[in-house]
Amino acid sequence: MQTAQQFTRMFGRALPSLCRECRKGVPSVMNAPVQSLVAGLHSSAAPHFPTPAVPEAEAKQVLEAFNAWNDALATKDPAKVASLYSPDAVLLPTVSDRVRNTPEKIRDYFSAFLKKEPQGAIDQIDGVSPNIRFLAPDVAINSGTYVFALKNDDGSRSKVRARYSYVYRKRDGKYMIEEHHSSVLPETGGRVV
Repeated sequence: MQTAQQFTRMFGRALPSLCRECRKGVPSVMNAPVQSLVAGLHSSAAPHFPTPAVPEAEAKQVLEAFNAWNDALATKDPAKVASLYSPDAVLLPTVSDRVRNTPEKIRDYFSAFLKKEPQGAIDQIDGVSPNIRFLAPDVAINSGTYVFALKNDDGSRSKVRARYSYVYRKRDGKYMIEEHHSSVLPETGGRVV
C-alpha cells in the first residue's frame, strides 16, 4: 500500500493541497494510505464548483453536433465523420478494442464501421438521454444511450443499444468532438429488448 509520502514523490504537484501537507511533514498525512487520502478528496466535504450557467441555445448546439455526427455516418464517408473530431481527439469505439487517438486512426475505424451502414438514434431509456452538461462555457459533455441499426454480413439488419459519452469543445464557433466513448450495454450485451 502506498503512503502519501511515496505518492507525493511520484506525482509532486498533482494534488496541491495534499502535497502541501506532505511537504510540511504532517505525520498523519505523510503515512496515511493513498486510497484514504484520495477518497477524502472526493467526499462531500470537498469544495463544490457550480456548473457554469449556459444559455439553452448553447445546449442545442451540442445536440446539433451529435446530429451532425449521425448525419455524417449516413454519408458512408470516413473522412467526413473524422472531420468532426478535433485533431487531438480520443475515440474509444463500440466495435473495436483499440484506442483511436489520431485523425488517421479515427478515420481508419470509421472506414470499417461505416460498412455496417449504421443508423443511430438517441434512446430514451428512463427518459434520461441525452444528458448535456457544461464544464466551461466552451466545453460540454453529452452522455446517454443510443440504438444503432447495423447491417449484418448476410445483409439483414440488427439493432444494438450502447451507452455513449462525448466531450465537445467549441473551436472557431463550432463544437468539435474531443473525446468519444461508446460501449454496448453490459446487462443486455447490446441487444435491444
